[in-house]
Amino acid sequence: MLGGSGILYQFIFVNLVNAFRALFSGDSISAANSNTVAPLSTQGDFLFTLLTFGGLTTVGYLVGHRAGRPPTAASHRLAGVIPGIVNGAAVVFYTTRSIIPNADVSVQGPNAATASNYLPVIFGIALLAVVGILVVLSTKSKAKK
Repeated sequence: MLGGSGILYQFIFVNLVNAFRALFSGDSISAANSNTVAPLSTQGDFLFTLLTFGGLTTVGYLVGHRAGRPPTAASHRLAGVIPGIVNGAAVVFYTTRSIIPNADVSVQGPNAATASNYLPVIFGIALLAVVGILVVLSTKSKAKK
């Protein structure tokens, strides 16, 4: 199972069932039995993980929009970047593990030869972007006058 859904599955479908069985029938449960997890089918495993992920994401979205105020300053937006990165990493982890279960996602930096070949191109694109932004800002300021 993926991430914390295995722990949640263990708690709901094994530990709670064993606790209710002991509570209502008086049967004692051996330690070896309580640590084994009944395997789910692949489809059931995927469905449980999907529902857990979707439910927690929905709860986080609702709490964020109901309990929090909209940002009023740039620092508020900047402070929202950190939870956004964590949430984005969780979404990427979930989707890559669900869509491609046996694949690893890795990020590699360029080697020296690749960096030296593309560095002038990157600086050129950045220079064009800055010039474009300055042109747009200057036309907007002239239009206001």
